[in-house]
Amino acid sequence: MENIKTKLTDWKNRLKDRHMLSLAIIVLLLILALVILSIYTYNKQKEYHMASENTYNMSFYELVNCIDEVETYLAKASLTGSAEHSAKILNHIWNKSNLAGVYLSQIPIKTEGLSSAEKFFNQASDYSYSLSMKTITGEDLSEEDLKNIENLHNYASDLKSTISQLESEINDGTLAWGEVTKEGSKAFAQQVNR
Repeated sequence: MENIKTKLTDWKNRLKDRHMLSLAIIVLLLILALVILSIYTYNKQKEYHMASENTYNMSFYELVNCIDEVETYLAKASLTGSAEHSAKILNHIWNKSNLAGVYLSQIPIKTEGLSSAEKFFNQASDYSYSLSMKTITGEDLSEEDLKNIENLHNYASDLKSTISQLESEINDGTLAWGEVTKEGSKAFAQQVNR
């Protein structure tokens, strides 16, 4: 009987060891799966972050390009003489102002400075469209129209210099979209309202 008790105890101990080994293997497999899942999630998050950065950069640089073109076309519009030539230039202003508004809306930050830029693009777009319709009929721009275009040009020049400063800070790495979106609009607003 003692022999049977010893064999049962021995068998019970071996069974416990096997369960512990099985449990250890299961735990290791779960840890390995968790590590793999964590690495996969980290890589996906990194890809998403990079895609967001690229989208913000593309929108910002397209905005810079549109501001430059709006400013240039506003300068040309104040110098044109013929109604036909004015109509073409005013259509360009209308188009580029609308595009600038679209690109501005794709930037993840909303500030008072950007709201005033958005308002400027809407006004430039609407005004250039109405002047374009006026010049298409052959009517020349009035002195008041030219003065308003000059005012829009001055604002566009100021906006262009502000955005150029932001562009250089983004290029230098002193301002990054990741930091801006984490800190909120405050840091970006300080840059725009300088």
